[in-house]
Amino acid sequence: SILTGMWNYPQVSGVSTSAELDDKNQYPLFGRTIPSDHGNAVPIIQFMYDVLRIKHLAVLNINDAYGNSFVEGLRAAAEIYAPDLKIHQAPVDDGMAAIQTALASIKDTKYRYIFGIVFTEKVHDDVLSAAYDMGLAGTGKHQWLFADSFNSIDGRKIEANSTLRLAYRGVGMIEASGGLPGIGLTGFDNFLESVAEISNTHDLDYLFSKYPKYDNSTYSESIKRFTNYLTPLTSVQSTFVYEAAIALGLSACATVDEDFMLDGKKQYENMVNTEFGGITGKVVFDPATGSKSPLYTMYKVSNFLDVPDSETGMVQFKESYTHIYQEGKWKELTPFVFNDG
Repeated sequence: SILTGMWNYPQVSGVSTSAELDDKNQYPLFGRTIPSDHGNAVPIIQFMYDVLRIKHLAVLNINDAYGNSFVEGLRAAAEIYAPDLKIHQAPVDDGMAAIQTALASIKDTKYRYIFGIVFTEKVHDDVLSAAYDMGLAGTGKHQWLFADSFNSIDGRKIEANSTLRLAYRGVGMIEASGGLPGIGLTGFDNFLESVAEISNTHDLDYLFSKYPKYDNSTYSESIKRFTNYLTPLTSVQSTFVYEAAIALGLSACATVDEDFMLDGKKQYENMVNTEFGGITGKVVFDPATGSKSPLYTMYKVSNFLDVPDSETGMVQFKESYTHIYQEGKWKELTPFVFNDG
């Protein structure tokens, strides 16, 4: 984005969320159809405050630029949307000793709602195992929720009488969403149907003809490896990427001159100052940053429930979507089940 800014090319992302990219001095022509991490903090704080109605939140975050910036975003959002919400930050470094130190600081606060911003399945397991040992998870009195860095446990099987089963039951995840099927989102349902139609020999042959070839196989042989390509659509970012392409196209049409030449700066300005209909609602940019407004972005809350299997003595975790966020408000789809059931 530094290079494209130097060469006056507008660049639009559907996946990059780093708050640093909002700096127009360094990234003057960078935009995105997904909010920054600071923007993502807004619906998270609103869910904690408006839906769960809590006023004390502990945040366990990876102690790096990403994790600390995320917490800064949570604090900034709380100043506006939840001014009396108290946030305790517990940054954590690598290793079990660091995890235990961070959890000890949370235990001292006696806060019962904990939001986690860490990476990898192993780290999440280590955190919740240590939290259980310290009486901070699996108690029925403490509730864990996670950012989109959570490794989804949907479909994971765990011993029924294990520490992890008790610690993970009822955890939640809050993340930006490009849409959910079957909940009345006509634009998203149409998008799924249209993308699925591309999964045919004619269209795939065209797509694969544009890709590099790494062996002597024909394109039709390569296509056979992708029999389920795009069907069903599972990518979280796909709709945001689609909207990025549309944003570039509409702004190009609004900017091109009689000689079919484009001025990159004008195109960028036209893009961030224009609204258009997206897949789950309006696409609205913040002209000051070039990032999509979180108030016009869909978010979802996933609730992970443990379902016993009497034959194996295991439990399998299954994901339930309990809330969606549209146009600045949370809507309940189904009740959220907490750690105590």
